[in-house]
Amino acid sequence: MSIGYKLREYIYKNIKDTVCKIQTNLLCQAGGKMDSKPTFTIPLDRACEYPIQAIGRKSRNLSICKREGFNVPDGFCINTKCYRRFLAHNKLNKFIKMEISKKPFEDMRWEELWDASLRIQSAFIKAEMPSDIELDILNQLSRWSEGTSFAIRSSSPQEDTRAYSFAGIYESYVDVKGALDVLDKVKLVWASLWSDRSLLYKNEISLDVLKSSMAVLVQRMEYKDVSGIAFTANPISNDATSIIIEAIEGSLDMLVSNLKTPERIQIDKASGNIKLIQSPLSKRLLEDSRIRSLQKQVLSLEKLFNEPVDVEWTGLGEDFTVLQVRPITGLSRESSEEKQWYLTLTPKMQQLVDLANRVEHILIPQLMQTCERFAGTSPEGLSKEALANALRKRGESYDYWTSVYQNEFIPFAHGIRQFGLFYNEIIHPQDPYEFMDLLEGTPLMAESRNREMNVLAESLRHLPSLKNRLQKAVRSGLRGERLFKELMVIRQRGPEEEAFIDAFLKFLKENMNTHYQSVNLNRAPEISLNVIIKLSESPLATKHGDNSGLQKYISQYFEKAGDERKKEAEQWLRIGRVSWRLRDDDNILLGKLENQLLAFMQQAAILLKNEGLLDNSPADFVLDDWIQFWEGLTNKKKVQLSSSQESAKPSDVKINRPSQRIGQPSSPGVFTGTARVIRSLEDFESVKSGEVLVFDAVEPQMTFIIPLAGAIVERRGGMLVHSSIIAREMNIPAVNGISRATEWIRTGDIVTVNGDIGVVLIGKPSFKRTKSKHGYP
Repeated sequence: MSIGYKLREYIYKNIKDTVCKIQTNLLCQAGGKMDSKPTFTIPLDRACEYPIQAIGRKSRNLSICKREGFNVPDGFCINTKCYRRFLAHNKLNKFIKMEISKKPFEDMRWEELWDASLRIQSAFIKAEMPSDIELDILNQLSRWSEGTSFAIRSSSPQEDTRAYSFAGIYESYVDVKGALDVLDKVKLVWASLWSDRSLLYKNEISLDVLKSSMAVLVQRMEYKDVSGIAFTANPISNDATSIIIEAIEGSLDMLVSNLKTPERIQIDKASGNIKLIQSPLSKRLLEDSRIRSLQKQVLSLEKLFNEPVDVEWTGLGEDFTVLQVRPITGLSRESSEEKQWYLTLTPKMQQLVDLANRVEHILIPQLMQTCERFAGTSPEGLSKEALANALRKRGESYDYWTSVYQNEFIPFAHGIRQFGLFYNEIIHPQDPYEFMDLLEGTPLMAESRNREMNVLAESLRHLPSLKNRLQKAVRSGLRGERLFKELMVIRQRGPEEEAFIDAFLKFLKENMNTHYQSVNLNRAPEISLNVIIKLSESPLATKHGDNSGLQKYISQYFEKAGDERKKEAEQWLRIGRVSWRLRDDDNILLGKLENQLLAFMQQAAILLKNEGLLDNSPADFVLDDWIQFWEGLTNKKKVQLSSSQESAKPSDVKINRPSQRIGQPSSPGVFTGTARVIRSLEDFESVKSGEVLVFDAVEPQMTFIIPLAGAIVERRGGMLVHSSIIAREMNIPAVNGISRATEWIRTGDIVTVNGDIGVVLIGKPSFKRTKSKHGYP
């Protein structure tokens, strides 16, 4: 740690009103001099004298405004030299390059990129601030009295250009009080250079991420009654003859975070006439005189920079204060829609709180009710008209819930990641994934389904005669309806058989009402029954996660948050847990809805083929084709289908077969066993208990096979993919992010999976099993 850090932290928590002075004294005792010339910081009024590569455009533009007489909050810039010094001091350059270069960027899934980003940002949080940098920053902060609030904002040289604004890509913090908090937030702004949205955005616009740097702008907070944004040209229509002003009551961050709806004004630039006023309030926020004053101010800024500008401001009249000014990128080549996707990767807390309430109390219950209602009707025996009506209802519901999934479920799923970042910020854990220990144990539908399978397997373990009859039925090739009929015959043999068969049929109805590769799993009892029989023969059926340390982590979490951040910590923990549950449950429920639609499409295909309106029933249905089937039923129209989705097949390209590959350690533990490559339902039936299951990608409807696994290997990567969640809950070692896993590994290979360090080895291990739960650096 840097000089005196622990002592200063203790003092800061107990004597806040004198912390800056005491910190300064401690640093001076270590050899620093408060009157020394700053090395890493530049007062804002002088920042315009320095090159953009040193201070960034945000700092430079505000410095120019300040020099020209505009009101600008006083502050200072921490230059890019300081950032590079921080990296070198903590030896982060090599670590960053290793994380970013594990795979070609184009081969990394977003989840893998987020994992790399989390590890990098966690390293920034844990890294120490060099004492010479602390001294320089504290020297600047000593110009203000204790209790002053600051805004800590990014000022990257790549930001605020004519081509790319990077607006919202990097982190900014407001209402920051106290020297230690300022120092911590500076590190977080630096760390945001390596956020997932930043990395994706830079890759999209072909910037070399390894050449990135970051300056930071520290300014005294300004509190005014009205704040807003102004554009001296319309950024949406590219109309340079209009001025757009948006204004809200209070702080600007409520507007940029989309937490308040602004009053919106459109002005004709040439005449000054107000063309449009849209206000969410019953009374206008800005009177005409205030609007004209704002118009004059922003046009002065346009003249100063000699181009249309985007201005963030606070205060009216003589209190008008410039918070940021930059070129309007909408008039150049940046796509606002393209950038908006990256911004959804980090929803704000209030957005996530609102989504948590809506998801947990409205959307998920509605989706469950829809699934239950649709499950009550079978497509068999319906008239053509009734089948068409039922198909349309299910198709429209599928379209609606697909939209909800894209627009609400996916953004809310990022709540897990946001909770992880908050946890790491306050805890500084050695393991950047420690936050997941607070989430594991949250009830998941897939986990509940697997427990019910284990209960059935345990019952069957004590009924050897019944198990033999069931094995004989499955091995004889009975499938679907024929197997259902045989189960009814077996059910009549006695009370134990009756109880088991009834429990199994209930399990199918409640848990397997989903599909895989266009097979209705609730109509294919052989798939689930085969898994249950194999579970009954293995002690692996009783695996479950160990949550004994949960209370320890929760206590530590709230202790570190303290009274001041307790409510915030409670909200983030709830967001994390609801998001964790949604991550799997939404896919399970959508799978049930899709299964209902698929069943009615399959029945429609039979009728349409008989009438000559469908040439061939597809082997693999595309659910978006439901409307073609409906039109065929209602209008007697020839059905034209999309190309059927094909199951993953081995590539014809020969690949190198190294003995070892490194991926993402997604569930801890080490296991050696025989590999089983899974590409189809036929492979499911061949699985033996204790094999290493190798997947291209594990979908939620496939995870019922996981309890049989001794270990898991997957091509798709990420700590939060479905296989990782279930594997950790069941203490099954897993590694994902293994390129072309189903081609590199072959069924029958002896494979060792080390989920502690993310290594997969073809052959027996040369290393010993580690007892650590996570193996992350």
